[in-house]
Amino acid sequence: MTTQEFLSAKDYWYAFVSAILGCVGGIQWAKWQMAAKQKKTDHEARIALLGAIEKILQLSVQASAQFQSGQPNFPLEVQRASFLCDRVSQFQDPAVRDEIEGLIYQCSHYNAKLTVVNSAYMTTLITNTSPAILSAYSSMMVQHLQQIVGWAQPIVAKLKKENP
Repeated sequence: MTTQEFLSAKDYWYAFVSAILGCVGGIQWAKWQMAAKQKKTDHEARIALLGAIEKILQLSVQASAQFQSGQPNFPLEVQRASFLCDRVSQFQDPAVRDEIEGLIYQCSHYNAKLTVVNSAYMTTLITNTSPAILSAYSSMMVQHLQQIVGWAQPIVAKLKKENP
């Protein structure tokens, strides 16, 4: 018995069409699964990002209050927000990513200034000089924190709209 007796041209044609349909169907199914997984990942990352921005907001308010009575010694947490912002593939409002990245930049800038101000504060304590000399720095830092709060609040509102 030869192969030709087993399979005719018609059988080859059906096998070819079946293979094409199977490939196209498999690719479409894989795309659908990937899109569903990406949507879930984006949703989870947006929720976590909202929490990270709210934490930045909370720390900013707390640090601002501590500058009134002393010297805060904690930086604003920006690494988590930066990582989570990168995990979100797409925001409903494309400007949100730029706003978050701007906020992260400003928080990093504040953290760098805080290192310098804390070093100066520690120097005044070690040398027994009056920390009142640092009042100009403290007011500058409080002003920067108030700006960070002003930038973070609209971002929180936008992220809450994206995550009902």
